[in-house]
Amino acid sequence: EDGKRRGTIGSASLAALPFVIPCPATSSELDAVLALGGGGAEAVREALHRVLAGAHIKLREENRPKLARLAVLLLRKLQALAAASPPRLGETAPLAAALRSIAAQAPLEVAQACIDRLLAARAQWLRLRRDAAAGGDGGEDRDGGSEEGSEGCGGGAGGGGRRKRWLVPLPPGGLALVACCVQLYPASDYRHAVLSPCALLVAEVLAQEGLPRGRVGLRRTLFLCSQALKLVTPSKRFMPELHTTLHRLLAASLGGGGSGGGGVGWAGAAVRPRPLSFATLGGSYCVATAEAEQASVDEGGALLSLVQSLAELHAQLPSFAELFAPHAALLGAPGGAARLPPALHAAHEAARALVELRIGRAIAGRRPLRLQRRAPVPIKLLNPVFEDDFQPGRDADPDRERAQLQLLKRKAKKEHKGAARELRKDGAFLAGEREREKRQRDDYLEARGKRAVQIMQEQEHAWKQQKKVKRDAAKEL
Repeated sequence: EDGKRRGTIGSASLAALPFVIPCPATSSELDAVLALGGGGAEAVREALHRVLAGAHIKLREENRPKLARLAVLLLRKLQALAAASPPRLGETAPLAAALRSIAAQAPLEVAQACIDRLLAARAQWLRLRRDAAAGGDGGEDRDGGSEEGSEGCGGGAGGGGRRKRWLVPLPPGGLALVACCVQLYPASDYRHAVLSPCALLVAEVLAQEGLPRGRVGLRRTLFLCSQALKLVTPSKRFMPELHTTLHRLLAASLGGGGSGGGGVGWAGAAVRPRPLSFATLGGSYCVATAEAEQASVDEGGALLSLVQSLAELHAQLPSFAELFAPHAALLGAPGGAARLPPALHAAHEAARALVELRIGRAIAGRRPLRLQRRAPVPIKLLNPVFEDDFQPGRDADPDRERAQLQLLKRKAKKEHKGAARELRKDGAFLAGEREREKRQRDDYLEARGKRAVQIMQEQEHAWKQQKKVKRDAAKEL
């Protein structure tokens, strides 16, 4: 197996790696193992592979606690790399592969580690939310700088005396943890030990009122919406928080929600939209003036793509028309497309056409309610039809030979049933006679045995009496 990896890793990197690497138990030991790869992703993957091969559970059951500690360290390292400034995404792929391998060996331990990290991510997000409500900028991530730093990285705060309520998204470390859980476990319609708390955390974040503050906050919110869509897609669950968040973002982009730059503004770029990169979710990311137009197009394309995916997912719901009527009103509003860059006009038109088509089909497929769906009851015949020449013992079949054959078959069947009935009666009678004879024999044998025992007892009593008489006579002499 090492020979297959020589072409990709290189002989120099393989020669520098020891074949037996102890399982790290602390963060410093894990950093030392990752440093063995020299910064290359393939070398780090090989180093982690050798660590897992030496600490496999099939070798020793005592390796299970070691793998559990390693899973916790890998999750923390994954979050730290995602929260770095700038994010070190190239180093996260080997860690995710190692986590998947550990989850296959120790699923309970990895699940517990994921739950603990989700609780820690929720506690950190609650602190950020309290800071934002207390009057701070609401963007100090504690794990990767501030969210915006200023109002120049997208829409700033509204220029009014009243304080606005902002949607505080998860920091990059929490977003990376949610993405890792979504990729590590298969989503289902049942309660899951990891995905259920993960979905609750995502829903709690998306349930906030208001809009994300600035471009980085918007990108984090869109990324979280995409992860929520991955959570509900396999089971086709309905997440109301996802719908309301997308509706607020659509209203801000197409309806001009928010005054003084508080809403989500789009630049007038004539470029093609690109998929959002996780590198743009870091706290220190700030779009330059030359890239601001491209960033606006990317964000708008991601938002419209989410709306289309959600419409395709819930197309079979009976209440689809009522759910997506607000989205259709925003997409079809006059002048809504004019607020978007020219590169998003085609995507806007496709989203509008898809939502309106699905709404039309949902309304056309509806049927009136039916109280009772049973077969109609026939009308009673008050003048029944009688046959004048009806004969009970004669078959009405015109083929007399066939009618005679059916009559003989019925007679034979009747005789067969009668014979079987008589045989059953005879068998019951014989069984009763055998039972009576057996009972008589048992009673006779039991009485004879009792009589024999009685005779023996009488003889023993007489013998004892004679012995007593002789003993008394001997005493008198």
